[in-house]
Amino acid sequence: MTIKFSVNKQAFYDENTGVIPEDAVVVTHEQHLSLISGMNDGERRVYIGTTGELTLSDSKPSQWHTWDSGSGSWTISDDARVQLAEGERYRRIQEANDFINRQQWPGKAAMGRLKDTEKAQYNLWLDYLDALEAVDTSSAPKINWPVPPEV
Repeated sequence: MTIKFSVNKQAFYDENTGVIPEDAVVVTHEQHLSLISGMNDGERRVYIGTTGELTLSDSKPSQWHTWDSGSGSWTISDDARVQLAEGERYRRIQEANDFINRQQWPGKAAMGRLKDTEKAQYNLWLDYLDALEAVDTSSAPKINWPVPPEV
């Protein structure tokens, strides 16, 4: 039985299939097993390699990546980069707030019980939070993230 593969459709066809895409090429049994195994393992794509052979891509790097069949590579849109940067900013803010709360600085400040050294550290962390809030994520991935204070 002859099996063909279409790069455009990312699908296999046998000789009994009614309509086979024009770009479909014959694959050996070994190629069929290798390609189908790779395609089912981590959202990989098949593309035409530099020497004209069917080639498996690397696994999809993240949920934000999409396949660009023109370049034969995974790409990420500007909008997705901004969403990733927003997620990174949120993660950093959460980490900073968690650290501040573990030190109990907000409660101590409310009760007037912060020592001068604690107050100085607390202010540094608040400055860091302000700097995170001011980050322009629209310039992703070229973001100069603020550095957290020394612990």
